[in-house]
Amino acid sequence: MSSAGVPSTTYDSNEPAISAEGRYVAFTTDEPFDPIDKIAASQSSTDGHADESGPDADVYVRDTQTGHTMLISYSTTSDVDGGEHPANGSSGQPSISGTGQYIAFRTSATNISGSTSAIVLCDRGPEIADTCAFTVISAGEGDVSNPHLSADGRRVSYDVTPIRISIVRAAVAIPTRAGSRSSSCTPARPAWWPSRATPTVRT
Repeated sequence: MSSAGVPSTTYDSNEPAISAEGRYVAFTTDEPFDPIDKIAASQSSTDGHADESGPDADVYVRDTQTGHTMLISYSTTSDVDGGEHPANGSSGQPSISGTGQYIAFRTSATNISGSTSAIVLCDRGPEIADTCAFTVISAGEGDVSNPHLSADGRRVSYDVTPIRISIVRAAVAIPTRAGSRSSSCTPARPAWWPSRATPTVRT
C-alpha cells in the first residue's frame, strides 16, 4: 500500500519482514508505489519521465503507525541537477532490525552496489529518516542471497553459492550520501563500529 493509502492493484507483495515491536514492515513488490520506481532506470526524477518498460522487484518499508511507505532500493547515483534514478535491477529478500533502523537486502542493481549480486545495508538513522545511508556488505563473492540481520542490526548473515556457505559479518553504517530526498540521516558512530571498516560514501 502506498503512503496515499492506495493498495497494490496489479502486482503481489511478498517476503515480509517485521520489526520487533511490529511497527515497520519491510517487503518486496513489483508494484511501483514510489514515483521514482515508476520511471525507466535511464531516466531521473528531474531529467526524464519515461515509464519503465517492465516491472522489477523493489524493497519498501511500511510504517504501520503513520501509514508511510518508503522505497528502500533506489539508486545512490544523483544527476548534477539533483535528480535521482530508480534501481536498474531487482531487489528483494529484506531483513529488518528490531527498531526498523536497518534494512538488509539482496540486489542485482549495479547503480546501488556496483555489482549484479550484492547484499546491501540501508541505515535510516536512529530517528528513522526517509532516506538511506548505504553500505555494501558483500559484492563480487558469487551469488549472494538470504540476508538476515541480528535484532540490534550489528551483524548480518547471508548465503554464498555455488560454494554453499553462510557468512556472518559486521553490519556498519556510513554517512548519508549527497542528494538525499529528505532530511539528513547521519547516525553517530556506534561504540561497536569496527575500526578496520572504512566504508565509502557513494554519491
